[in-house]
Amino acid sequence: MLLLTCVKGLEDIVTAEIKQKLSDFEIVRQEKGFLLLNYNGHPRRLLDLRSVEDIFYVIFDQDGFEKSRSTLTAIKELVQKNSFDDALSYHAQIYSKPKHTNFQVFAHLYGRWNFRRADLEQTVSKAIDQKFRRWKPVRGKAKLEFDIRLFKTGQTYLSLRLTDKYFSNRKYKQADIPGSLKPTVAYALVELSKPNEGDIFLDPFCGAGTILAERARVAPANKIIGSDTSEQARAAAAINTGDRNNVEIKDWDALQIPLSESSVNVIVTNPPFGKKIDKDPVLLPRFLAEADRLLSPGGRLILLNSDISCVEANIPKELRSDKSKDIVLLGEPARIWLFTKNK
Repeated sequence: MLLLTCVKGLEDIVTAEIKQKLSDFEIVRQEKGFLLLNYNGHPRRLLDLRSVEDIFYVIFDQDGFEKSRSTLTAIKELVQKNSFDDALSYHAQIYSKPKHTNFQVFAHLYGRWNFRRADLEQTVSKAIDQKFRRWKPVRGKAKLEFDIRLFKTGQTYLSLRLTDKYFSNRKYKQADIPGSLKPTVAYALVELSKPNEGDIFLDPFCGAGTILAERARVAPANKIIGSDTSEQARAAAAINTGDRNNVEIKDWDALQIPLSESSVNVIVTNPPFGKKIDKDPVLLPRFLAEADRLLSPGGRLILLNSDISCVEANIPKELRSDKSKDIVLLGEPARIWLFTKNK
């Protein structure tokens, strides 16, 4: 069984991508932020998934744990009792088998327990160390990464990570700026826009170009245009989209795009928001009006923002809200809107 993690609120995007790209699978369970999957295809096909944060091979799952410290002893016994062979064989189908193995454990503790996350992490690390005498526990870069999750319901999963640091962060993302969008979220926004090869696609707050890079990789387009007033952002976007000839980076003001009325059929963007970004109180209302001007009849606007009340209060009459989706991003709630320009 596999455990796939994602940004909370994007589980349906992950499910849709799994159905599109994989075969011979069964979704066992879906919760906020993760899915459990039985999959009989080749492990390398899993690395094609772009909406997933990480993928783990579940070594064991067990429920019924209580809040007391005796749970640590019980989990240690489970680690030492269960075989790791299937997980290690599965991992070896993606990466070559390491000759001299070191490992690291990451613990996730949900709800209140009578011990700390660090206690859980240390317990599992010591149990693995005792189980595999030739393995070395390390901090930092490890050849094998184990993940232990203990939920407030009393259920726990011990898993072996199958994805590396480039999986959800993407190898193309060589440059970054504060508030830069997660590539997995950018992919979700692009998918929600129903990409078509005839699209004239615009991200007027392109930042580091993550949305542009994801759009360029999903499907051909007539034009893919990004703009930003920040020179630093444009430089980062140029680096991150450098191998995509059909992406144009402009120094346009998102509130005064020098394109004619009804000249764009898809806008996908996330205007600045969050504690790390200074917010302009008139930015969203003026942008929505500009998006309304730019979109052709039947055109689509996919907007991500955390200022939910401001967006809802300033939707132009010509933009129809087809759907919205609440997610958790940068530790705070945000919403994705799907708008269509009336014909």
